[in-house]
Amino acid sequence: MPGPNTTGTPNIEDISLGRGIIMAALLPASGIPVAWRDLGNAPDISIGTSIETKDHFSSRTGLKKLDLQVVLSDARSVKFSLEEFNHENLAWFFSGAKATITNAAVAGFTVHVMVADGDLELGMWYDIKNSSGVRAYDIDSADITLTTNQGTPVAMVLGTDYEVNEEFGRIFIKSTSTVASTSIGAGKGLRLALAAKAEAASVNEVRALTQTSITVALRFTAENAANGNKYEITFWKVKLKASGDLNLISDEWMAMPFEAAAEENTAASPLSPTLTIRQVA
Repeated sequence: MPGPNTTGTPNIEDISLGRGIIMAALLPASGIPVAWRDLGNAPDISIGTSIETKDHFSSRTGLKKLDLQVVLSDARSVKFSLEEFNHENLAWFFSGAKATITNAAVAGFTVHVMVADGDLELGMWYDIKNSSGVRAYDIDSADITLTTNQGTPVAMVLGTDYEVNEEFGRIFIKSTSTVASTSIGAGKGLRLALAAKAEAASVNEVRALTQTSITVALRFTAENAANGNKYEITFWKVKLKASGDLNLISDEWMAMPFEAAAEENTAASPLSPTLTIRQVA
């Protein structure tokens, strides 16, 4: 798309092989986008068209003929997929928001009953939690002190009685553990203490389904792979929503599908409030 065709003849430079970059900007109360975020690699993007018409037919002859067509509505939409699974993109896909929480492993905690009496089972995973029920992540196995909750606590041995998933803070009680088996027979649970780990400061999370809509301006900077020409397509207001399944196990690259209907935004673009296509002359 090198610009207007003023020659009246075909121009091979106008043939396009699509590539490009998608960006989005959250819309403040003013409706004017300010800060644009690159959404990462997008394997596809398409613009949809929905035009509703009303037809009138003449009945003056044996064969009715269309003599008038009136356009009642003209709506445009956009569909695209994102491959980069950062928390910003995931939050939009799941109609939520990103957040950061303090990791309980930072402060550690003194000994307490982590698995209540009667709840202990062999061959099961248990989240490592403090006495308030807050999970600890990114721990070191050496920082754990694990015992049974019997009158005289019996120490559990790493590798013999239990295993640890350090990244997500989980303990697996081995089915071969005689110490755990004895504790279960007595109807007892487990006590756990965790030493502090200063570098495990926080945990990032996505809180899904906490927003009814994600309203943004959407911009696609297209680059013609055939000749390098670039142009810019801007939707001045769309409400993003997930438009399909997210395959968590697949032999293909994972992608998050989105769709949105284009809405008017006269505050951002009074002369072309829905969709604008631009190229530097």
